Formats: sequence, structure tokens, C-alpha cells
Amino acid sequence: MDEKKNQFENEINVFDLWKMIAKRKTIIIGAFLLCIIAAIIMTFLVPKIYQGDAMLMLHPASGLSVKELADFIGTSDGGKIESMLPKTHSSITDIKFNVSKDAKESTKLLVIFEATDRNSIQPAFLEFIEYIDNVDFIKTNIKEEQERIAKRSAEHDIIIAASSELLNDYRRLLQNGKLISLGFNPVDLNRSISDIKVEKLKIEQSKLRIKGGVEIARKLYVGKNHIKPSKRKIVLIGGMAGLFIGITLAFIMGYAEKIKSRPS
Repeated sequence: MDEKKNQFENEINVFDLWKMIAKRKTIIIGAFLLCIIAAIIMTFLVPKIYQGDAMLMLHPASGLSVKELADFIGTSDGGKIESMLPKTHSSITDIKFNVSKDAKESTKLLVIFEATDRNSIQPAFLEFIEYIDNVDFIKTNIKEEQERIAKRSAEHDIIIAASSELLNDYRRLLQNGKLISLGFNPVDLNRSISDIKVEKLKIEQSKLRIKGGVEIARKLYVGKNHIKPSKRKIVLIGGMAGLFIGITLAFIMGYAEKIKSRPS
């Protein structure tokens, strides 16, 4: 009997709650619509945020892994962004880094820019690369590598010049009959000189590639549409907040009315 009585009372309480909501549905609908309208207005007032991303590759001579670079830059708050991008920081809201799990072994880093002006992402990206190239220890390491490459190139120039001169001397001596050709093959010497020239070309190409500590592995891509704010999400949150506020007001008013109706 007690269980049936409790169940009956619970059913009455749920029915009373439903009656309370239905009686004040105008308040609930009004709160819902007001919050929806406020959310729509907010989507027009909140600045639009655009995003661009690019893949960077650190030169091995920079002496850093991508994880170490990300740790060095740290959190991209307003002050940090301004120090990195003194010319273009005004419209940049955030700079993010996507470091892979094996970042210590990798030399590639995904850099993501967020900005209120879509057209400012490209110059900000170029300024960011310039900032990385001018970090003191990266700049020093790259300069030392460039000097090593220049030294190797100069050594190859000397070897090529000396080899060519030696080959001409051998040919002249052979033609004049002053040198026995036994054990001497001009073709082999020519081939050796050609190999040295190929090696010299590779050194020159590496010299051209090492312009700085950072290279662009994948070009910057800037989305045409803004990523924030999400109108659908804001309106959905506004509608849910409106329902919650309206139902809460309905319960408060119903409770207050019940207290007033009690005999004193």
C-alpha cells in the first residue's frame, strides 16, 4: 500500500510540474526566442576568424628538432605574437604548432595561423619564417654550415684546376715523347675530373638550398571561409540556454504562487 501511495504521489508531482510548465509556456517560449535572437546578433558582432596552415621543414644544420623549436617559441599569447611578428601581429589571434609523436626524429612542423583578416596570414607567415631564421643559435649554426660548404666548394675548385692542369701536362709530355704511356690512362683521369665536378655541383646545390634554418615543405593554404564563430553552434547554445532560463523562471514563479496560496 505504501509503495502504491508513493508512486501515486510521484505521478501527481510530475503532473503538477507539467501543468506548471504548460501554464507558463509563454514565458518559456519568450525566453527561448530572446536567447535565439541574442545569439544571432552575437554571431554578427563577434569578429570572424580565418585560418591558414603550412608545413615547415627545419634544416638539419639548424641544430633543433621541431619539438625543441615549439618549446622554444612557447605559448603564442599576445605579447609573444607581437615579438615574433612586429609588422603583422595586429590581426593575428593565435599561432599553433602540430608536432607529431615522433617529433624528436622529425624535421617537419605544421604551423597554423588564425587571424581576423584573411589577407594578413600570408605576410605573417613570411615574417614568422624570417623570425625563425634570425634566432641567434639557428642563425649561427646555419652560418657555420654555409662556411663549411663554401670551404668544400673552394677545395673542389682547387682540385679540379690542378687535375685539369696535370692532364694537360701529361698530354703535352706524351706528345713530345718525354713520357711513357705505360700505366697512364687519360680517360680514367678525365672520368675522375668529371666525378669531382659532379660532386662540386652537388655542393653548390646544397649551398643554394641552405638559405636559412627553415624551408617550406608545403605551401601556405588559407581557407576562404571563416572557421569562427560557428553560427550553428552559437544559436544552438543560445536556444538551450533560453529553454533552461524559461523553465527555471516557470518553476520559480510556480513555487512562489504556491507559497502565496497556502493558508497563513
